[in-house]
Amino acid sequence: MQAGLKAYQKTSITTADKLRLILLMYEACIRHLFKLKEAIEKKNLKKKGEHLSKSIEIINELINSLKDDKNDEVVQFLTGLYVSIIQALGKVNIENDINTVVMAIKYIAQLRSIWKEHVMKANVHSKEGLKGVSNSYKSGEKRILRGGGVNTPTYSNIQSVYGGY
Repeated sequence: MQAGLKAYQKTSITTADKLRLILLMYEACIRHLFKLKEAIEKKNLKKKGEHLSKSIEIINELINSLKDDKNDEVVQFLTGLYVSIIQALGKVNIENDINTVVMAIKYIAQLRSIWKEHVMKANVHSKEGLKGVSNSYKSGEKRILRGGGVNTPTYSNIQSVYGGY
């Protein structure tokens, strides 16, 4: 049964559309960050290394999936955020700082939420794909994660951020 589940998961990933792949990357990153936190708590160096590497690989893929437009403010913001998370996670390997892992989880979870709520829903509800995203989400607006004090923007031009998916 386990083999069948793995085959299904692999098939669902290889056949997912581009929007869903971004969502899957966010979800996988969050999963590995939680496992990283657990490995640090249990002082399991092998698992810590595995989940730290996977998390960083996924974040690098998120960077690579952004369109190549250095003048786009949202692309600049996301690139900077992803790079900052990677740098912080690099320090986690040495310092075993769980608070840094928790902060990374909060950032990625907030981005996942924005992606799912605004991009995925806009794509479902609009024949033109992401052009249906509301203009009420201006790039300058800020949203604070509850309890975390983490600022992340919501934005209107989501469709252009990941290479026009």
